[in-house]
Amino acid sequence: MEGKNTLIQEMIDALENRANDKSIEDIRIGLCYTSVLLNDGQLGLAYTFHAQPPLCCGSRLQPGNSKGKSALEIIHYALSDNLLESSIGIATINALANKTGEGVIEGDILDIITFHPSDTVGMIGFFGPLVDPLRASVKSLFIFEEKEMPLSPDVYPPSSTTEILPQCDVIIISATTLINKTIEPLLQLSKNARETIILGATTPLLSQIFTPRGVSMLSGVTVVDVPKVLHIVSEGGGMRDFKDTIKKMNVSLKII
Repeated sequence: MEGKNTLIQEMIDALENRANDKSIEDIRIGLCYTSVLLNDGQLGLAYTFHAQPPLCCGSRLQPGNSKGKSALEIIHYALSDNLLESSIGIATINALANKTGEGVIEGDILDIITFHPSDTVGMIGFFGPLVDPLRASVKSLFIFEEKEMPLSPDVYPPSSTTEILPQCDVIIISATTLINKTIEPLLQLSKNARETIILGATTPLLSQIFTPRGVSMLSGVTVVDVPKVLHIVSEGGGMRDFKDTIKKMNVSLKII
């Protein structure tokens, strides 16, 4: 089995040349999302975890001194076990990687992926807007979430993934699993699925990294209104607040 950082190290290696001549213009750690702005104007996002000490407590990145640092240095923070550092690293990766281009499909994942009435769907992380549409259109939905969701049926603890995920036809994995280093074993458990989707604003659109691991779709975002997104992050906003400041971008990894 791969080490917990193998996939992330491969992303860093793939972006090394792009990062080499880029520097950090701005880093913001909001209540919901972390953003990293590069000196070329590209902005990347990643989820903010809260169960961590602040960056001032022993972090390599000292708040107030990030501007001008090399992007090549900061993407290595994605390897950190400190979840705030890791978010900064992943957001930097997304600033480098998530651009519109050939093969990128704009739109919502529900309009792009075909779900069948006979499907069993596994969802790693609670994606609220997807839950009711999926419950109405598939045979079974299993949601795996660490947080307590007392009003939501079909929610199971992460420990149940070992038994249930291999039985799923479609698996949706939150890209926040890159930050907390749980993605590698989840991908191992997803090998039998017809579709394995990495979803969320934290998703790096790096097909060459995920295709060999059986992922069929990457569903992330690109930022189209940088100043507005920076304000939203600073004011504690989340995905619903971004609205038309971002575009949902999808990359199909299926070999036809």
